[in-house]
Amino acid sequence: MIKDNDDPRATYPMTKAQREILKRSEAAGGVSSTDYELAWSHYKQCVVDKGYSTPVLDRYPNGLYFVARINAEGMTDEQRNKFNKDDGVCFNTEVIYVNDTYALQLGNPQMINDVNQAAVNCLKRENVAPKGYTKKLFEQDEKNRLQDEHTELNYSDPKVQSCLAALGITTMESDKVWRPAKTSS
Repeated sequence: MIKDNDDPRATYPMTKAQREILKRSEAAGGVSSTDYELAWSHYKQCVVDKGYSTPVLDRYPNGLYFVARINAEGMTDEQRNKFNKDDGVCFNTEVIYVNDTYALQLGNPQMINDVNQAAVNCLKRENVAPKGYTKKLFEQDEKNRLQDEHTELNYSDPKVQSCLAALGITTMESDKVWRPAKTSS
């Protein structure tokens, strides 16, 4: 059950907007794509309100967003540190719980504690895992992928990337770049 207020010890208490989205989601049995978009919109506005350029987001084929690669060129160490703190505040207060819940709905609806098994289940649901694919084969593929060796799984397949992203396993590279420092015109 979503409470109307956060634990006073919380480092990043949720905003009212994120809390309301979670309440609606609890009543509806899941986060809607509309509310997911709304939470990310609140995150972007929070960042802009703190004096940065609008965040650049990229999207997995299943609809999950991620923040594009950040280019902090031209920012001092102090400015970068402040940006990292401000961005963290916005992400945690506006979108993190909605994002995690939505991702869980997509990648692990059975709520399996074993992330690797949940990945295999998602890959099988999406019909992108080779016949007879197991958790052990997935774990070997993950080792091979990180060492740029042959994998049984096609990591460039958008459905594979979507399943893994929903479980917190990042495989997609983006060409998009976000330069948070506002430039003077």
